[in-house]
Amino acid sequence: MKKASPKKKSPAKPSKRLSARAAAKKAGVSHVAVLKAEKRGRISANRDPEELKRTLKQEKSTDLAKVVLAKERVTVAMKRLRYRKEKGELVELSVVNAWVAGMIVRARDILLQIDCDQRTRGEIDRALRELSEFVG
Repeated sequence: MKKASPKKKSPAKPSKRLSARAAAKKAGVSHVAVLKAEKRGRISANRDPEELKRTLKQEKSTDLAKVVLAKERVTVAMKRLRYRKEKGELVELSVVNAWVAGMIVRARDILLQIDCDQRTRGEIDRALRELSEFVG
């Protein structure tokens, strides 16, 4: 009688890799998030749902912290500007432009009143042309 040979255990099959959609579904995230995380090297290629949850949750909190920090920086910058304006260190650009335009017109009027020889008149006309570039 033949002796039955013991069954050989087959080597363990490597675990089947989940698709991005399947891994995302198990982890409760979008498949796009899985693909992006893989592409950037933040998760391993085996797409373990638990690893996905941990990694992507950590990234969400980091992203949220960055957004909050950016918002705080903008708030501080706005408060500094408001303070400097109230203190008189800052003036509206339109106010400055109006003042400069008024000064240019005043300078033009003064230059036009000067009685002078031909050579000086040529220099005054050149100065007036340059001033006209700054007033519309």
